[in-house]
Amino acid sequence: MGRLGRFSSRRRKCVNKDAAANIEAEGENQEAERCKDGSPSAYLNLDQDAEAEEVAPEVCETISEPSRRGKRGPNKMPKSRTLINELDELGEPVDPVGVMGPYKSTCGVMVKDNIPIKYRVWSAKDKIWAVPESLKDICWDKLKEKYIFPEGSEEVAKKRALFIMSNSFGGWKGDLFRGHVQKGTQPDWKYFPNQQQYWDEFVSFKLSKPQQALSEKNKVDSSQDDNPHRTGRGYLRKIPEWEQQQEQLIQSGVTLQMGGILAL
Repeated sequence: MGRLGRFSSRRRKCVNKDAAANIEAEGENQEAERCKDGSPSAYLNLDQDAEAEEVAPEVCETISEPSRRGKRGPNKMPKSRTLINELDELGEPVDPVGVMGPYKSTCGVMVKDNIPIKYRVWSAKDKIWAVPESLKDICWDKLKEKYIFPEGSEEVAKKRALFIMSNSFGGWKGDLFRGHVQKGTQPDWKYFPNQQQYWDEFVSFKLSKPQQALSEKNKVDSSQDDNPHRTGRGYLRKIPEWEQQQEQLIQSGVTLQMGGILAL
């Protein structure tokens, strides 16, 4: 390399050193300024000042909207089969804990899949508009395909299951009336394909004068109820858990107090 080449190389090195020194000095000055005003970024950025100056972060102002809970879809038939270990005195499953919720949902699915909405009542002396016993037996047989009951308990289990289905049938028809008949709409028949053929008959009955008069009477009776029943039987599923927690507290030396009475 000639003298001119070595001189150019030394000159470039000097320029680079000077530029680096200037950048470092500028960074120290900025650091000192931040320390003067007490900015917390002095403790967060440290040796990244040069890069932070070259690429300024883009600040975007966003307005977050409250998240909306999606509309709940219809209940579905369980895919697996569940073993019920114990029934209560009414015939409802209590063991395993938590089984009652899915059990009732399955009863509702049985009704929607197998009981036409053209039937006006679950049971009545007038058999024309009452759900036939043959359809109730179909629902019970399908329920046994999803749940295994304790030996010797099928009679009480069936009686209670049909009672749950009767409530589900009445409640569902009420939902259809309020949610669709009164609004002049129809359900999404992809969920209830077996019921579409009975829709017109159902609407005609619900809008008939006798049924409208009965509906108004029920509204009046409901408004006069000063102490409506609002509790369910779900607390039964929590009793074993509460008893276990109570026993643990007692074993640890805690004296329980209930309603002003000491639990010894």
